[in-house]
Amino acid sequence: MNNVSLGSKTAVIALALFVGFLAGCASTDDMANVKRMAESAQSTATQARQMAESATATANQASQKADQASQMSNQAIQTANQANQTANQTSSSIDKLQQEVDALKEEVDRMFHKIMQK
Repeated sequence: MNNVSLGSKTAVIALALFVGFLAGCASTDDMANVKRMAESAQSTATQARQMAESATATANQASQKADQASQMSNQAIQTANQANQTANQTSSSIDKLQQEVDALKEEVDRMFHKIMQK
């Protein structure tokens, strides 16, 4: 939108210069005013370009930080998955040990009953 405005200002300035030269009635003050307007338009365009470059740099930095955060998130997910897998394996091992303990208890109870019957 600013580019259209700057383009329009430049076109108006160029037209004013052209008409002034053709008519031959442009005074030194008129020419100075036109020059000031052109310099102002150029200054505005330069400032707009600098702001755009600054915004681009900021956006690039934000994108890099977002990429880093995404990588860290993926690493955290992998670590959580590994921890979950380890917990599942540990739980399975505990279940097996509990079954062995239960089987040994039953064996001890049977032996105790046999001894008590004799």
